[in-house]
Amino acid sequence: MAAPMKGKVCVVTGASRGIGRGIALQLCKAGATVYITGRHLDTLRVAAQEAQSLGGRCVPVVCDSSQESEVRSLFEQVAREQQGHLDVLVNNAYAGVQTILNTRNKPFWETPASMWDDINNVGLRWTVSLCHPGWSAVAQSQLTATSILLPQAPE
Repeated sequence: MAAPMKGKVCVVTGASRGIGRGIALQLCKAGATVYITGRHLDTLRVAAQEAQSLGGRCVPVVCDSSQESEVRSLFEQVAREQQGHLDVLVNNAYAGVQTILNTRNKPFWETPASMWDDINNVGLRWTVSLCHPGWSAVAQSQLTATSILLPQAPE
């Protein structure tokens, strides 16, 4: 079977479950080296084992996408291990789902002002912020970046 992503290096944030995990699985299946991130090593390891069983290479990295130091460390690791090469960034991490679920039956004027920060910090703000260390660490690469604003719809 052809491996169209062989030699490609990818980072998928929020990849321990859901859409991020599915994207990581498909990238590995296509032969890529995929760095997956999430906040819990146990779920990342399970996802990485599944991904590697499909082909490619999967590297689990504990990284809270709301913490700039952890994001910077992630991209430093990728740059160091991949000689400054990164092809694809999938910014799938999103931390606003619980806030949306907790406030979905309230009128807007009854929700706390902090709701905006909860919804937009990892989803919107970090879409841009993740790209800064990502691009600076791999300045010589062509980087394709995509973002998923709401990877889990409320029930």
